[in-house]
Amino acid sequence: MHSEHRQKTRFVCFQSVEEKEELTLRSAQLKGDAKMYRQQNKQMVRQLEEVIRERDKALLSQAQQQEEVRLHLQEKDQFRKHVRQLTEKSDKLELLLLRSQGEELQLRTRLRKMTFNSQQFERNVSSEEEEEPNETTTKGQQQNIQSMCVFA
Repeated sequence: MHSEHRQKTRFVCFQSVEEKEELTLRSAQLKGDAKMYRQQNKQMVRQLEEVIRERDKALLSQAQQQEEVRLHLQEKDQFRKHVRQLTEKSDKLELLLLRSQGEELQLRTRLRKMTFNSQQFERNVSSEEEEEPNETTTKGQQQNIQSMCVFA
């Protein structure tokens, strides 16, 4: 019985040694797996941090582009306003030019009429002087021409 007990004890010891070796081997495997997972985790965190940096950089670039677009739109609005003002000024100046040209045409017409009337008067005066020089008639006709020039 004692021998049986010893054999059992030996057998249990042998099993314990095998279990210990298995557990040691399993522990080493788990430690290796844990180390590998930690490395993968660190690598993933680094990649995630890089993605975050790239995202932040893209967001900043987008914000800068939006600001640039906003400024360009403001500038475009200012140019449109300036073009409108210049167009209005051009229209006013064109209207003023047309009015001036109209006034010039009226003055030229009046001048032609006055020149024509003056030439007629001079012809009449010349023909009357040849017929009968009369100072009172000539003065009256000169006054007539002067009054026509004023009223024309």
